[in-house]
Amino acid sequence: MLVSGDALLLIDTDRIKGFVFATPYLRDIRGGSALLDRLNREDPQGSDAGGGEPARVDPAAAGAPANAVDLTPVPTLVARLAPGSECIYANGGTALFALSEACVKRVIPEVSRAYAAVGASATSVWVSLPEGWTQETDLGPQLRLLAHRLRVAKDERPTHTVLASSPFLRPCEACGVEYSRNRLKRDRRQQRLCPACLARRDSARDATWASDLRNEMGADLARLPPPDDFEEIAETSSPSGYIGLIYADGNGMGQRVSKIGRLTHLQNFASIVDTSLKAAVGRALQSHLRPERRKGESPSETGQPPEGEAPSAGDDSRKPRRPFEVLMLGGDDLVMVTRAQSALDVALATVEEFERLTGEKFKSHGYAGEEWAKPVSLSAAVVISHSHFPFGSLLHLAETALKAAKRDGARAAAQVASPPARINFLVVSSASHVDFDDYREDQLELKLEPERAGEKRREFVLTARPYSPTGLNGLLTVTRKLAALPHSRIQQFREACYMKPLRGQVEALATLARMKEKDRALVWEAVTETMGRCDRREFPWFPAGSGSDDKRRTPFVDIAELMPFVKPQEVGERDGR
Repeated sequence: MLVSGDALLLIDTDRIKGFVFATPYLRDIRGGSALLDRLNREDPQGSDAGGGEPARVDPAAAGAPANAVDLTPVPTLVARLAPGSECIYANGGTALFALSEACVKRVIPEVSRAYAAVGASATSVWVSLPEGWTQETDLGPQLRLLAHRLRVAKDERPTHTVLASSPFLRPCEACGVEYSRNRLKRDRRQQRLCPACLARRDSARDATWASDLRNEMGADLARLPPPDDFEEIAETSSPSGYIGLIYADGNGMGQRVSKIGRLTHLQNFASIVDTSLKAAVGRALQSHLRPERRKGESPSETGQPPEGEAPSAGDDSRKPRRPFEVLMLGGDDLVMVTRAQSALDVALATVEEFERLTGEKFKSHGYAGEEWAKPVSLSAAVVISHSHFPFGSLLHLAETALKAAKRDGARAAAQVASPPARINFLVVSSASHVDFDDYREDQLELKLEPERAGEKRREFVLTARPYSPTGLNGLLTVTRKLAALPHSRIQQFREACYMKPLRGQVEALATLARMKEKDRALVWEAVTETMGRCDRREFPWFPAGSGSDDKRRTPFVDIAELMPFVKPQEVGERDGR
């Protein structure tokens, strides 16, 4: 760790999601994510911190088109402009450097130009370090000042820009925001694109985290070519035509980082979080998205070579595509799309594995006694929808569902040391789904005003979302058990939940009475496993918690939503995971 620098420089990418998800097309999203990832991370083939010309990313060597953007990674750029500088971390759209104060004014404009070359932007702020600081110096005040200056600088930026208007200017045919300057001649439609969309379209190289995922997810998935669009992922789903969007984010990261004062600790913390998330995602993909060979299907039809044979290059157009795509991965942030029936399993496995890995790595680094070094938890949101549902609306739904999960975890944090993991989900069944909180308030909550003086207002919640990892595991197990029953019975229980409570109880109990005795026992055993014991006369409602006399919950709406995406035979797989 360098101790000669006298300044800290923080570079933070502006509106990352706005750049990556500027268009709804998978190839553009993949290109935008790869561009920012290549720009923000250290180049393993770059020059060392001792100066000299940085090694640029060679698009041709990476298999990209001839006119692809030629990038110099920011860490390499800083190393050239500020000899002797030290990269503390560079991932997730943020980079921190220790360098000479005399080099700061030379570095910031060059970094801005590097981002502008791909149509993005970044905010750079810096602080001076105390004289004679060492690796043991507590730099907490300087790091907090740096974060404050970044917030002020971000708030000073205009929230929108006004573009010039002219009949001779034509909007970009991909994002529709900027004006087009180039015609994509190799494309059949010869689209007119703005510079940012052209850079995204031409960035065919995988992001730098792709190789890390390949090592974790296994050869079966790694040899499959990526999907060209969301429809190709949807074709692998059951039922066909659906995709699952996973959006995950670390809990309480800002509070943790604010408690770290030494740069060596901050460097290790950032590395542990980044590598643990990549490993967790790769292992989740390997466990739940491995290509399945159907009866009568040859090995070549699944993309797997016969036993004992090495994979051949072949024609990618004839191979099946991998049933997922990682759209954004860095730091503690994850956005990915998978086939619908595996989305919740992948999210659950990622959340559990990430928390386990961070705990193990903190302990192996000797940080077990540090307050900031407890296992890091993730909150995640999973939104399942038809592949033709507008992607921008799908992403907004996932964002609002994730915020609801994090709020629930923050409330639970009053009883525990740090916010626990929470997983939220939503199955989009109509175009009216635009915001999770609105959907929950309008369709999942029923509040009955007291009929007589002295009575409490009763609240009936038609969901137990968001779930803890243990709770979601139980819900998936219950749903798989009940998937063996006629789905019409589960739908009848679901419909009873939307009726007035008394009438709903009568209808649900009547449906239960009409079932065979073994099916009735299965229903009762399954739901009590998840919701706990309750008075059978209140079925399908269960107490929301101990001592809660005026609030009831039911699992049947959640079970009915997930039922189409669950197969009964998967029970054994889940239990043996």
